[in-house]
Amino acid sequence: MQAAETLPVGVLRAKAESLDNSILFDIHKDYEAMPAFDIVSTVLQAISPHLGLRLKRDLKLYKRNLKTVLVNLFVAWDNHHSTWVAYSRDSNQYKAGSRYNKLGISRVVIQIMDALRAAGLVETVNGFKDRGTGIGKTSRMRATDTLAGIFFDAALVRAFVVREVEEIVLRGPKASKRPGLALEYEDTARTKAMRRVIRRINEALRAGNITLDITIAEREALKLRLGHEIDQTRTQLQRVFNEGWDRGGRLYRHWAQELPKEFRPRLRINGNRVTEQDYGGLHIRLLYAISGQGQPDGDVYAIPVLAGASADTWRDKCKIVLQAVINAPDMENAVRGAVKGLNDKGLKTNRKEVEWMVQALKKKHEPVKQFFNSGYGSALQKTDSDMAVDILSDLLDKGIVALPIHDSFVVERQHKAALVDAMNRAFFGRFGVAPKIGEKY
Repeated sequence: MQAAETLPVGVLRAKAESLDNSILFDIHKDYEAMPAFDIVSTVLQAISPHLGLRLKRDLKLYKRNLKTVLVNLFVAWDNHHSTWVAYSRDSNQYKAGSRYNKLGISRVVIQIMDALRAAGLVETVNGFKDRGTGIGKTSRMRATDTLAGIFFDAALVRAFVVREVEEIVLRGPKASKRPGLALEYEDTARTKAMRRVIRRINEALRAGNITLDITIAEREALKLRLGHEIDQTRTQLQRVFNEGWDRGGRLYRHWAQELPKEFRPRLRINGNRVTEQDYGGLHIRLLYAISGQGQPDGDVYAIPVLAGASADTWRDKCKIVLQAVINAPDMENAVRGAVKGLNDKGLKTNRKEVEWMVQALKKKHEPVKQFFNSGYGSALQKTDSDMAVDILSDLLDKGIVALPIHDSFVVERQHKAALVDAMNRAFFGRFGVAPKIGEKY
């Protein structure tokens, strides 16, 4: 990525927004029907003069990588002919020989992308980053009319696009405020069993025809909000653990989980309207249940509004602060994390306000204060993720497809009662007390 030329902030923002019409390059994409093999051969012949001797060293390697590049370009083109594919030119991002890279996508993809450009099959925009403002984008590519014609003649269809992912992910420690790197691990009976369960859930999600019923104008607003297009071929969940098999384990990476909450009511499953049922205040209620305390009454986030603070956003702030107090290993990290989390969400705050909220929340939840500033949040995620897997599996046994959104679940409206029953049993079966379940829509 190159440093951006010196431009006014407004021009930089406009340049960046013009590239929001994009999907992210996905090393897991494949195509499971014969036309893709014919296209690979056709395109490989066109770009081979631009690859030189490198092509002769490993023909299979280049074919495999080219296929994934072409499938990404097809998905973008099929979304809209103007859609870009955003990709990194850092060769370290493409590491073959990992369980997390089942298709073996390697650094040769960069050579392939350059060869496609030289052959007139893609147009590209170099990535840029303005150091002063932080405004920037990674590199972009999209199919030219020539390549689009090849896609059209081959009659490719999105239904045959598949993703080859590792369903069980183990991450190492966080570094420099970034998620931990994915770690290699040896399979055990436990990881194999977990993988079988997630694969069953993913097969149902793919077959469940989950779509988004929004207008063109709403799609543009969503794209601006996210900074990229939604890629609806990302239909699989991955269960992500943190530093060990007893920490984390939540289900991530389905495209619908990326939607802001105001768009989720527009989801459709099998063409039908949906409902979302939510565990209210799940983590703090889990702490009461784990410690053998009775469940707290009322709103677990309700504390008096500090003088001068906005009452409209107070509860949202309290929710983020309480989560920080549970997750952080000490008070300093809790306060710092809460301040950053609130400001990142546009909930203006300061250290003094957060410190006051922390003390008020500790007083409110005195019975479970031993868990505060304990770093226990990741262990709680393991508990709630086990519950989520049980709920999804329970519903599948009844032929019902459900989409998890962390502490809540989305199903077709006619399956609301079955979902609430599964959520109740997952909680009560572990702790012998009833959870608080609410309807979001």
